[in-house]
Amino acid sequence: MMRQMRRLPFIVIPFIVLAQLSCGKAKLADFVFTVQSSIGTVKVVSQGVARAASIGEALALGDAVITDKASTADLLYGAKGLVRVYENSNVRIASLQEKMAGDTSLTMQSGKVYVTVSKLVKGSTFRVNTP
Repeated sequence: MMRQMRRLPFIVIPFIVLAQLSCGKAKLADFVFTVQSSIGTVKVVSQGVARAASIGEALALGDAVITDKASTADLLYGAKGLVRVYENSNVRIASLQEKMAGDTSLTMQSGKVYVTVSKLVKGSTFRVNTP
């Protein structure tokens, strides 16, 4: 019985954190891309300079994520979405929402992405532009 009581916080705390993330009003931090994970060779190109992607790294307007063969990257869009960039892909942040209502768009120059976004704030859009 005592062991079960010790495990309870490890089970309950993640649910509390998830509930807080999914509830409440949107904040500007909800409109930032960060690198959640990467497998293989994943590069971030920022202001013309390429570097290896780092877990937790925030991406800025104009940054590109490039994956090589057998490589993937997961990008978090605040607490609202996930973008999976598959192998041999090149995806650039073309516009980034700066206010509670606005436009966020990615330009996929090559490759494949999978995007899942929860309900957006009224007046907001999320797009992936392809060639």
